[in-house]
Amino acid sequence: MLGKTVWRLPAGTVDANEKPIFSAQRELREETGLVAKKIKLIRYYEYMGWVKFPIFIFEATGIKKDNQKLDFYEKIKLFKVSKKRAIKIALEEMEEPHHAFALLKVLGGK
Repeated sequence: MLGKTVWRLPAGTVDANEKPIFSAQRELREETGLVAKKIKLIRYYEYMGWVKFPIFIFEATGIKKDNQKLDFYEKIKLFKVSKKRAIKIALEEMEEPHHAFALLKVLGGK
C-alpha cells in the first residue's frame, strides 16, 4: 500500500559463489549506508514459509555511517528504536513473518 510504513531488517539474497557473510556486509551497506568493522554469524535457521529457505542472522559491530546504495525503486528510511518498541513492531506491525521471526530470535537471545 502506498504511503504505508513496511518494517524490515536489512536482508537480501546470497549471490552465486558468495559467502553469506559477504552478502550480509553488502546488504547492510546498500540498504542502510552502514559499514561494520566486524560481522559475526550469530544464528542460522531454516525458515519454513511458503517455501523453505535459510536465514542467516549476523551481528554487526564497529558501525560507521556511509552512503546508502539503493536501487532506483527502493526508498528506505532508517529508524533507531528501543528493544521494547522493536518487540512491538515484530509482534504487531511486521507483515513479513520471516523478518519478525528473525528480529524476535535476536531480541530474545535464543
